[in-house]
Amino acid sequence: IQLNLQSLILQTVINDVMAYQIPEAEKKQMTLTCTVPNTPITMIADSLRFNQVLTNFISNSINYTLEKGNAHYQFIIKQISTSRKEVRLKLLDKDIVNDSQDMVVIEVADNGIGIDKASLKTIFQPFSQAHNNRTNTGTGLGLSISKQIVEAHGGHIEVKSVEGEGSRFILYMPTTAIDHNDS
Repeated sequence: IQLNLQSLILQTVINDVMAYQIPEAEKKQMTLTCTVPNTPITMIADSLRFNQVLTNFISNSINYTLEKGNAHYQFIIKQISTSRKEVRLKLLDKDIVNDSQDMVVIEVADNGIGIDKASLKTIFQPFSQAHNNRTNTGTGLGLSISKQIVEAHGGHIEVKSVEGEGSRFILYMPTTAIDHNDS
């Protein structure tokens, strides 16, 4: 994946995604909420691609929550420093960061239909969709492409889900660009 890296303010990208997705949520009588720090978080990323990832997470949440559901979505954003030992160990277990790299953690959570356990193992593979997908929307490419974009930035995605209760997608993104030539 080709990236056009630039300095961006994370909150600006999120506000743009939210503005675009709120009308879609309102069509299904859902609430879309956003919790972000007041202090701007600057990061180096491809704004268009990063927007694509966040849009995919939100649109999936909207699509897989039943009509007129009492759904609430949140972006929970926090900036973490890898100098905090417990955080660094968790991130290093994912083999995604070096000792000096700060990360932004973005969580998108919903109370939709959730993802069944069997599908959690394959959800990031191309053309994969959850077995409990009652709507048959999409191609099954969104999460696969999102994962590729996040990994191209040096990040990682985790998903936690309980069928019938909802899903949480947790995105770990470095605040600085990854030099892919160091490998």
